[in-house]
Amino acid sequence: MFELKSKFKITTMEPIIWIIGFLFIWELVVRVFNFPVTFIPAPSAIAQAFIDLQLVRHFLSTTYVVLAGYVIGIILGIILGTLLAHSIHLERGTSPILSLFQAIPKTVLAPIFIIWFGFGATPRIVATFLLVFFPLLVNTLTGMKITDPDLLSLLRSLRATKFQILMKVRIQRALPLIFSGLKIAAPLAVVGAVTSEFFVGQEGLGYLVLLSGWHIDIPLLFASLVTMAFIGLALYGFVIILERRILHWYLRRH
Repeated sequence: MFELKSKFKITTMEPIIWIIGFLFIWELVVRVFNFPVTFIPAPSAIAQAFIDLQLVRHFLSTTYVVLAGYVIGIILGIILGTLLAHSIHLERGTSPILSLFQAIPKTVLAPIFIIWFGFGATPRIVATFLLVFFPLLVNTLTGMKITDPDLLSLLRSLRATKFQILMKVRIQRALPLIFSGLKIAAPLAVVGAVTSEFFVGQEGLGYLVLLSGWHIDIPLLFASLVTMAFIGLALYGFVIILERRILHWYLRRH
């Protein structure tokens, strides 16, 4: 048990040690070669930019948009994927429309969102939702359809209701693919939120990147990029933890 705990601590600390070493080398290289801050800032200069309350405000704004769009995309993606899995006619009728819509770059829809929803958080949430929605829809639909037909026939012969089959079999079989969709959608949610902030509104990390670029505030620019990465990593890590807790039975078998 002691040996297992020691290995767990070493495995957990290893990425942190690598990150600290990377930051130390970065700081050392910048100071030794005296790179100008407008070219590449040292980690210490980037850390100083985090103290700026302006960054905190934009961080909270982007986080709200990411979480709102992510949750809405999850709910609607799973619901529609479940409905399509239970109706072959609905799947055939909507698949071409959904595929065509997915092929449209979401950034070109920004002017339409501005006209429809204005310059607040709503158009940014819609843009984020659209990027999250499709992976959840496809993975849910695929997961629902891989259920063994013989098992479904057996359950029907035992007079199991459609709701019982859905809750006891289909959803459980689809969970691994649903979580794969959640992991794919986590960074996409950040991409959708930040990209929409380039076009819509006057707050958020995407807007802050543009603003810091205009003012050649490179430390603030790098701090904004690091904050974006942190949001995506935190969301992805949360999904991983949730997956391990919910799918422990699946992970043990695979």
